[in-house]
Amino acid sequence: MAELQEKVLKKLMEKGVEEAIVILRSDKKNCVRYANNEPTVAFSEAVDTLTIYSSIMGRSFLGSFENVSEDFIEKIVDEVVTMTKNSPPSPYYTQIPKGPFSYRSEKIVERRIGRLDEQLVSYVSEAVKASKEAGAERSAGIIYADYQEEKLVSSTGLSLREEASSIILNHRAFATPEATGQWVSCSTTLRDFDPYDAGRRAGEIAKMSLNPVPIDEGTYDVYMGPLIFANIMSEVASFSSGFLVQIEMSFLTGRLGEKVGSEELTIIDDPTMPQGLGEKVFDDEGIPTQRTVIIEKGFLKNYLHNSRTAKVAGVSSTGNAGIIYPHPWNIVVKPGNVKEEDMVQKLGKGLYLTNCWYTRYQNYRTGDFSTIVRDGAFYVEDGEVKRAVKGCRISDNLQRIISDVEALSNRLYPIKWWEVEVPTYAPAAIIRNVKITRAFG
Repeated sequence: MAELQEKVLKKLMEKGVEEAIVILRSDKKNCVRYANNEPTVAFSEAVDTLTIYSSIMGRSFLGSFENVSEDFIEKIVDEVVTMTKNSPPSPYYTQIPKGPFSYRSEKIVERRIGRLDEQLVSYVSEAVKASKEAGAERSAGIIYADYQEEKLVSSTGLSLREEASSIILNHRAFATPEATGQWVSCSTTLRDFDPYDAGRRAGEIAKMSLNPVPIDEGTYDVYMGPLIFANIMSEVASFSSGFLVQIEMSFLTGRLGEKVGSEELTIIDDPTMPQGLGEKVFDDEGIPTQRTVIIEKGFLKNYLHNSRTAKVAGVSSTGNAGIIYPHPWNIVVKPGNVKEEDMVQKLGKGLYLTNCWYTRYQNYRTGDFSTIVRDGAFYVEDGEVKRAVKGCRISDNLQRIISDVEALSNRLYPIKWWEVEVPTYAPAAIIRNVKITRAFG
């Protein structure tokens, strides 16, 4: 019996669509939210998303529809055909890839993660217990276990299927309302999932953060913990999208082959990483994914492309579609050789920052941005943490930040939460001459 995506494709072709890709993504998620050390809400959700790309005589349409039943297929197809015909011709139009392609087949998915329910509450208890033992009074956060299935069919004969699963805990500990710490545990296997460690780390940061004092504005050397550095690195990698580069909304536009960062910095998009949080076999065009070096020892080596942006650039797709907007799948920052416990000593004098949120841009083209420092922030002198501080905001430039990376720790942490949407494997970093302003509100 034909599945939903196959029926939609068939009807699109019957109604005159020349080319089409239809993707059905099924996402099943079990979640537990908690506050004041206790679970507050447990829920499950299942969302099916139907994504349709269609083209007729160089006119293209891309749209997504949630929880579509077979009763509405005819109506949706009619709307898609109408919108495709009424779309303006695109100068970036290119035919969808035909293949044949060779795909990796060794992907391992731990399906039992998607069936976890009551076990999530016990994981919460582990994290809360660890934070208390570390000195925090209370904890809050969310844990979710996710299972995804993706099916892609195209008018060129592609028929692909892929699974994925992950379990992610985002834990925040409070010693007082002002003294907070956050850590995460993110994994595609239960073997590597460690809620106790996440709770302990968050609790330790919260306890260290007691009695924070305001910090003066100025330029500081900064030791960034993995959470905040992952945020910065995910931003940098995302700016390598061929789409952003070509519309000149990236500070990396026109810099291919140039030195854009410190020689300590190598950033890779690696969806081929076994059991990586962003492991992916094929992209939204059905092209096999690949390992792509974005920045190598400070030099910009590659942009990330789909078929459209690759055509404009005169290169091949890197397997990073988004049909309109290519993007990274699984960001990996090559680690350094400094032990994490030696990073404060290596910093010498400056700020140790553990987390941030609300990263915003004043100018995408130049990379001018600001982000609010949250949770543990500390003043360091003579290689020792002297006191907790508060009210910090980084107000700087991505180009300058990555150029002043002096050292990286020797361990990578898998990071994914709402401020780091693309899975990022990041170390800690020491960055010189970072501009700090006051955060208000």
